[in-house]
Amino acid sequence: MPDLELWSRDKQFGLHIAAPVLEAIIATCARSAGYEVGGVLVGYYTVTLDCAVVTVALGPTADSRAGSHWLVSGVRGLQSLLDRLWQRRHQYYLGEWHFHPGGRPTPSQADT
Repeated sequence: MPDLELWSRDKQFGLHIAAPVLEAIIATCARSAGYEVGGVLVGYYTVTLDCAVVTVALGPTADSRAGSHWLVSGVRGLQSLLDRLWQRRHQYYLGEWHFHPGGRPTPSQADT
């Protein structure tokens, strides 16, 4: 699987996700047994501040809850993990990801 790099239409803003990170997300989705699943994206911005580089895709925390059509992302242990990633690698929270199993590839009303 190749790395994924996406850019806005005007090429001002980008997102880069390395293949191993994508593979980790896909593996987490495959283990979700038909439930929604999600987590946090961690990384950094390029020197020119025009591209977010995702280096880690965290899975759900222990207090996350999900069903086939809903997800409540938990936070247990998340801050301490983000603190460690900042201290060790100077990387930080970039955003979140989640998966709708069998769903349409469009954001739900709650996702927008």
